[in-house]
Amino acid sequence: KKGVSFAGSAFQAEYFTSKFARRGMLLYAVMSDLSRSSGPQGLFPVRSDSVVQVASFGGGPGTDAAGIVWIQKELFPSDSVQCVLYDYEKSWKRYLKTLSDLFAPAVDLDFQPCDVTQTLDAEVNRKVEIAEVDLLLFFYVCHETSQRNKMSF
Repeated sequence: KKGVSFAGSAFQAEYFTSKFARRGMLLYAVMSDLSRSSGPQGLFPVRSDSVVQVASFGGGPGTDAAGIVWIQKELFPSDSVQCVLYDYEKSWKRYLKTLSDLFAPAVDLDFQPCDVTQTLDAEVNRKVEIAEVDLLLFFYVCHETSQRNKMSF
């Protein structure tokens, strides 16, 4: 077994309690700062369909998506967001309906498995689609993956 397991409802409940709001607010703060520097339209290319496509790697628990909801409401109220939560821990998917209900209609969510320690063409990443994505988020996944790798040595 390698690294930290994010499986288990008790662990996931604690993860939500301790990190959900803080990480959502951090993404909101970063995106707000970027918006002030470049203007709201500088964050994403202007699209004719008014849908911003977001891929959130390590986003299984929805913390990045929470920040995106606040950004959408404040900076892009006439646009919608489609966000795919990519995560190695497949059990995060159990929260997709709850998160979708909370974030609708501003943000439409999906969940797909992914392993950021593998290449995009690896079998485990076969469902990763990034060609049409406007925003790629790797907020905490790099930190958590590096922690997992340190623990495995």
